[in-house]
Amino acid sequence: MAGDDWLVGSIRDFYDVYHRHRVRSPDRWMQSNYWPAFRGCTLEVGGGTLFPRREAYTLVDISMVAVRRVASESIPALIADGAHLPFVNEAFDTVACFDVLEHVVHPVQFLAEMCRMARWRVVVAGPNYVGHHPGGMSRYLPLRWGEFLFGAGNACSRFSHPHLVFDEQWRPDRDAVSAPNAGWVAKQLRYRGFRISCLRTWETNYPWLDFIPGLRCLGTFMFVVGDKR
Repeated sequence: MAGDDWLVGSIRDFYDVYHRHRVRSPDRWMQSNYWPAFRGCTLEVGGGTLFPRREAYTLVDISMVAVRRVASESIPALIADGAHLPFVNEAFDTVACFDVLEHVVHPVQFLAEMCRMARWRVVVAGPNYVGHHPGGMSRYLPLRWGEFLFGAGNACSRFSHPHLVFDEQWRPDRDAVSAPNAGWVAKQLRYRGFRISCLRTWETNYPWLDFIPGLRCLGTFMFVVGDKR
């Protein structure tokens, strides 16, 4: 694990620069689906500068710039690596992350820490990777379906050469270092004693496809909620 310290440091430096230059706004889906999934005292891991205005909420992020900006809004925030959270077991009712898991060097340990912190619920939202072919309803759909059934859909692959660079619109769309998918996340949560109460991947464009089990895990975006058994 120590051999990946350089990559963790690169991600931290990357997001320090990112948060200095770009202020994000929450989209409608985040406000109508993700935040309402929070229950009770909530910890958000890797929340950056997008946070709900609610009581009993704490944010941790690897970026010092993000934490300082959030703290300036009188929101409890601290610098921490999501794979090593500085809290006792079951310190929060809900532990959540949004667009974070694909940027994590050690996703198994990251999810294990989220589960350790959660007294009741874990919420994971972000890109749904199935194989290496993004774009759900596309000419790659048959290949993605086969990969989900027989390979990548049951695993979390690592990108061997992550691109920690910005595009011209300051969107870090090439900085992913791992490729998690909804099926794999659900499996990790079940292994740690959580019951899957929500598993969606077509939330934005084709929500009706979530009702078809064979297609549900092929959507481009995952929303997984696990509740303690």
